[in-house]
Order: sequence, then structure tokens, then C-alpha cells
Amino acid sequence: MKIKIDYFLLLNCILFLGPLAISSLSNYTNGVINCQRDLKTKPCIPAYRNVLSRFRVNKKYKINFCTITKNFSTMIRGILCYIDHPGYAKKYKTPISNTKWTYKYCDDYNYEETTVGIAQNYTQGSIGKLMKTYTNIVFVREPLERFISGFVDKCLIAKDFIKLDPSYCYGCKTNLKCFVNRFYNKIKTQILHPRKKHVDNFDDIHFYPQSWHCQLKLYRQYYTILKYGTKSDDLKLFYKEFFNLLKSKGVPQKQVDFIKEGTISNRTPHSTSNKKITLNISNRIRNDPQILEKLIRIYYYDYIEFDYPIPDLPKP
Repeated sequence: MKIKIDYFLLLNCILFLGPLAISSLSNYTNGVINCQRDLKTKPCIPAYRNVLSRFRVNKKYKINFCTITKNFSTMIRGILCYIDHPGYAKKYKTPISNTKWTYKYCDDYNYEETTVGIAQNYTQGSIGKLMKTYTNIVFVREPLERFISGFVDKCLIAKDFIKLDPSYCYGCKTNLKCFVNRFYNKIKTQILHPRKKHVDNFDDIHFYPQSWHCQLKLYRQYYTILKYGTKSDDLKLFYKEFFNLLKSKGVPQKQVDFIKEGTISNRTPHSTSNKKITLNISNRIRNDPQILEKLIRIYYYDYIEFDYPIPDLPKP
């Protein structure tokens, strides 16, 4: 019942604020996607559900990063490993983009799944103290770009995992339309039948709306949003804000410079930017009104919440 109440509250907000975000859409797109009209049949998936999240915490500089998959998450894990162990740079002589920083040099010593867990381990159990004394950061990304990166990485590049587990990628193997349909139907069922038991799986965590992560429903006001992206201008702005953040928290310039050298011109193995297959999937989605419509319905409130322009639907 509470989910429905939150949803209607959000819709009421959209009535006042939404036009600013969707006014640039064509009449055709606005006619097809009407979240209020389609609430019970083809709902736009509401924001703010608390799902399993991945927090990375640095005690020395008092920074709490909520990491959302495909949003700089692998890189930030390596960066925090280095910040806590700067001597490893001289010892191992590998750039931050090398996943040894992520998976070998440091374990999950700074990993938490809930805000309560962070507070218990870092601020004597006080969430209020955590929110006021730590800088809380979440990286977000243009929703469609994030989805494409996730699909290419998990269902196309890493498709060998499908042989080990046929349920991987919602059992659709490399079929994009099948994946989007099953994902939308599954997430729609959660919204329309909130009392039905649901267990999040690997696919869910990688593709859920970004606003579902980080317990933003409760703590959104305490988080600083940094927009990550792979386009040149987006990436330049992101790194400028990110490095300014590190310096403002007292991270030594020498360490910031080492991080710069290993990030600005480098990618992790999970990166899908600048790959031909990524462009192909992007073009296919943007030219298929059925696939794009479902993705907009899934991520509609991510577009609103994080102030990204909603893409227009192509006319069939």
C-alpha cells in the first residue's frame, strides 16, 4: 500500500515539475507514454524502492560512495584501494584501471550493503552522524546509456556465463527484445503486486532504476550527485568534479595525480564505450519504438529525478 502512496505523491510532483523535464518531447511521444493514464496497465516504474546497494566507505577522508553498477563502480573500488594503500603504486606499478586494484590488492574491507551497516561500523551506529559528518556521493548516468552498457557487457561480451547459467540475462541469451520484455514484465509485477515475494537476482541488481539504489528514498537530501558519462564533454566535467571532491577532502595532490594518470585516458575491462557493438545496440534501441518505449517506462523517473532529457520515440 505504501508503494502506491509514494507513487501517487510522485505523480503529483510530476504534475507541477514534470512539464519542465518533458516539455521538449514530441506530441507523439507524449501521447504514447502517459504515466498517469497507464498506471494500471503499462505503468512507468516508480522511483525510490530500497534494494540491495553497494557502498564503499573511506574512513580517513570520511567519504561514503554508493556505487551503482555501470557507473564508475569498478574504477572507484580500485581508487579507494589505492587511497588506503598508496604504497602499492610503487610496489605493484600498475595503473588504477588495472582490475588488480579492484580484485587482488584489496578485498571488500570497505564494502557495506546498507546505510545501517555503514553507521554501525563507522559512526557508532548513528545514521544522523554519518549523514552529517561524511560526504555521501552517488554516481549516476544517462539511463539509456547505462542500460546499453550493462546489456552489452553482461549479455554480449560476457555471454559465456550464459552457458553456465541459462537463466542469466533473464533467460534471453543475447536477444535484446526478449530481455527488455522480460525485464519490464518482471519489474512491473513488483509494482502492481507489491505483496508478492520477490528475490533480487544478478540481472535485477545490474539493471534496476538508479533511484532504487543507495536508499535514496530515505537519504536523498544528504547525497551529492555526480553525473558519469562516456561522451567526451560529460567525462571531462565528471572528472573535474570528482578530482575537486578528492582534493576538497584532503587527498594529497600526488595521489590525485596518480589517479588522474590511470583514469582519464584508460578504461576498465568492463567498459563498453567506443565499441562497435555498443553503437549497434544503441541504434537498434533508438529505432525500435517498442523496445524504447518499455525502457523509457522503466527509467522514466530516473530521467526526471536526475535531470536527463527523455529520448523521443521514433514513429513506427
